[in-house]
Amino acid sequence: VMFAAMFISKALGAVLKIPLGNILGGEGMGYFTTAYSIFTPVLSFACAGIPTILTRSVAGYAASGDYGRIAAMRKCSLILALLLGTAGACLIYITAIPFVGFIANSPDSLPGVLIIAPATLFCSVTAVYRGYYEGLSDTLPTALSQVIEAAVKALLGVGLSYIVYANGVRLFGSQSAALPYSAAAAILGVTVSEMCGMIYMLIRSRRKSDSFSTSGRIIPKEEMFRMCREIFMASLPISLGAAA
Repeated sequence: VMFAAMFISKALGAVLKIPLGNILGGEGMGYFTTAYSIFTPVLSFACAGIPTILTRSVAGYAASGDYGRIAAMRKCSLILALLLGTAGACLIYITAIPFVGFIANSPDSLPGVLIIAPATLFCSVTAVYRGYYEGLSDTLPTALSQVIEAAVKALLGVGLSYIVYANGVRLFGSQSAALPYSAAAAILGVTVSEMCGMIYMLIRSRRKSDSFSTSGRIIPKEEMFRMCREIFMASLPISLGAAA
């Protein structure tokens, strides 16, 4: 299932990158990749550690039938994902101007950097649900969310970028001046695709068969807090390694 999803996602990724490169050219693709260069390490830190710990823990608790703790683990992981995703998005917003001005030396990349920031939150939440389902030995939700993201990214990314570029003279005076905004439009497709993947996971999680919130014993709040701390501390080395 995961192989098929990866194959489809990579094929759709080519549908995005190849036409997009023809629309934007080297300069426009530079604006596009600059947004990713700040997004990728922040995303790695926010998404790598918690889902890994969650998958391992859920698998163990499922084997022992401790469904109450599975529900608690998912809840704690989602809280941490919301906090880390929001912090990551805020970090990108705060550092956007210094990054494009002094590090990337590409001030025109600013619109794309600002637009991609919310994707950190969407990806962080989606990653937790993927880790949760994989811990239950169900890879279909992960695969479907990846295909949904890739399809939306390809369609919206190319479509929005082309619309902005085609109207560049009317909107910005020249197509050259429109390149940063055409690249930002493609980035908007990326952000919306991540949001669609998250929405799919939220809808999927509402199924009764996928929820253990009413099963097993009730976990006290003090234990929930301790569990959140343990998940964060266990995931921290993984997150730091991924970001590095």
